Amino acid sequence: GVAAAYAAPPGSAAGAARTVAVGTAKSCVGHTGYASGAAALIKSALCLYNRYLPSTPRWKAPKRHLAAEWEASNLYVCPKSRAWVANEAGSRHVAVSGVSSTTPDSSFHVLLSDAAQQYEEHNVATLDPAAPKLLVLGGESPEAIIVASRAALERLGHKETEAEAEFGALLLATVAAEKAAAAPRFALCLVCCAATLKKELELAANGVATAAASGRTYASVAGSCFSPKPTRSKQVAFMYGDGSSPYIGLGRDLHRIAPSVHEFVQRATTAMWGAKHDTWNPRGVLHEAMEADGKAFEKRTVDMFRSGVYHAVCFTHVARELLHVRPTHAFGLSLGEAAAYFAFDETNSKQSDAVLASLDASPVWTEALAYTDGNGAGFSALRKAWGVPEDAPVASFWAGFAVQASRAQVEAALAQLGAAADCVRLLIVNDTHTCIVAGKPAQCQALVAQLNCQAMPIEQGMAGHCKEAIPFRDEIARVHSMLRVPHGGAAEGVTFYTSSNGGSVATLPADGRNAGPLVANVYCNTADFPALVSAAAERGAEVFVEVGAGDLRAAAARDVLGKRGAPHVAVAFDRRGADPWRQLLKMAATLISNGATGCQIGGLYHPTLLKAFDTQLHGPPVKKAVKAARKRIEINGRFRGMTRDALRRAPDRAPDSPDFRLLANLKRIPTSLIDLSAMSTASTPAGSSSSLRELDER
Repeated sequence: GVAAAYAAPPGSAAGAARTVAVGTAKSCVGHTGYASGAAALIKSALCLYNRYLPSTPRWKAPKRHLAAEWEASNLYVCPKSRAWVANEAGSRHVAVSGVSSTTPDSSFHVLLSDAAQQYEEHNVATLDPAAPKLLVLGGESPEAIIVASRAALERLGHKETEAEAEFGALLLATVAAEKAAAAPRFALCLVCCAATLKKELELAANGVATAAASGRTYASVAGSCFSPKPTRSKQVAFMYGDGSSPYIGLGRDLHRIAPSVHEFVQRATTAMWGAKHDTWNPRGVLHEAMEADGKAFEKRTVDMFRSGVYHAVCFTHVARELLHVRPTHAFGLSLGEAAAYFAFDETNSKQSDAVLASLDASPVWTEALAYTDGNGAGFSALRKAWGVPEDAPVASFWAGFAVQASRAQVEAALAQLGAAADCVRLLIVNDTHTCIVAGKPAQCQALVAQLNCQAMPIEQGMAGHCKEAIPFRDEIARVHSMLRVPHGGAAEGVTFYTSSNGGSVATLPADGRNAGPLVANVYCNTADFPALVSAAAERGAEVFVEVGAGDLRAAAARDVLGKRGAPHVAVAFDRRGADPWRQLLKMAATLISNGATGCQIGGLYHPTLLKAFDTQLHGPPVKKAVKAARKRIEINGRFRGMTRDALRRAPDRAPDSPDFRLLANLKRIPTSLIDLSAMSTASTPAGSSSSLRELDER
């Protein structure tokens, strides 16, 4: 069968490769009877065109008598949809197999391959009418925004078609305004679809007034927002989270929202995609096994690092090239500093396969300071330093906690406890009131009691940012020695920050120096995120964008800068558990409402969507000859061939206005003249006296 056709290569471990995704049309659309072959072929072709592997709903496991054969094959099932990414010069192939239920021993097998440049290039998610879009109402004052909101509400009416027309008009106006030379002083950003436009406008009409009176930003649950005091700052900082930020399923819809990421990955990375590399999307044939693999992900340090780097590179590309947000500052917490080096320099990202291979082979990440596997072995450096038996489970001597206390409070409590907490380490300072500590569980609990604060257990898959990492400084530097501080290209004009100087923060010129020693020093010192944020703010940064997994860095930046009383905006590209497209719109809405960041959203709308709205509002495209004649027809010195719908949108739209009465009396005469003009232009030789165009010009 199919499993036998895709058996693992001789000599390889059973199911080690998992390079062939398998699915059925039936799982997506149900029974199709005699059309099942055609349905499977259509689905397969769409997978190639969209570079997308759809999920197989309700999959649990193959039938019992086939389980061993499936386990030994290269097949895997997608419990969740995911991108179908290929390495540079790699091709995609799909096979459609079927058997006949009416003709014994009859079957078919069709092979399809992709073709260069024959892919979906735009965001298909926006074609869904229920998918939210971002609409912008601009004005020179909050009062003007309120007037525009109420005017839009008046135009909505009560019919669904009127709501769609108004929604389309606002969307087209938003895209057109992005090309204007100057932006309005204030902007109300609405995150909605046609069905929810009225609700968001009603909320905004009141919310903007309240915001203007209080000076506080208005924000709706859907993501609409208005800033009465926009920062209008071009000083943008990109932030990258630590190694524990990535999670299973991160970035699943990114390639649908921004298909150009496929080409970018092929250009900017080397062998970054394969069964080994996308471990944040488990591959298997047993649902329970894939769930267990996902839970073990947080203990696989190299896989977490791989995911963090990959998504930092992709998210940065989307933010810079598609949203047009160009940073002037960049920094990362812990491993986020290395992720920033990858994201801003293609020389580094082209080394991704080599760096990851070094990590896989280094004892630092596979045994000394991390788990050997997901079953509790590893951390030999801690065992040796603390006298822990080799057979003791890691959980007995290494546990992490997020404690609700400042750095000063934690350090003071550790000093007071002395030997009673000699195996507790302050690893990360998250914000002004949260720190990450790890060590022997009983001693960590004693620290929490000394602090008299709340604490939450947190997985720590690696023992970094502590003195036990110092003996491995040279090895860490060697592994990262192929990286450089970003130089040229995307790094031009960007100030980088490092916490490699014994915990203090320093700026780095984008000069291409060897980044290995910098990364090694970061591993050996407490990572202090508030210090990084404060350093960037002191050099003028006011807009902070988290370009990585989750939104914890954005929340921490708001906390740090809020306590300082510094003007700021902090947003996140991603948020765990949130719809990726809506989260991106929320981020863009906040940036646009604050002005000057250059953020644009028009490039992420599908051209088919914009064309459909344009046709709905203005009718189908008019031939040039007809369009030229229409411009020359004047009624009452003001009216130029406008239709009744267009006239209703004009300022003088009252039923008793001269233009309205004249159009009602003329009925279809202007249209007839236009049609006659088109016919005469097409059939009459140039210069003929019977040409309506020439008569009009005379």
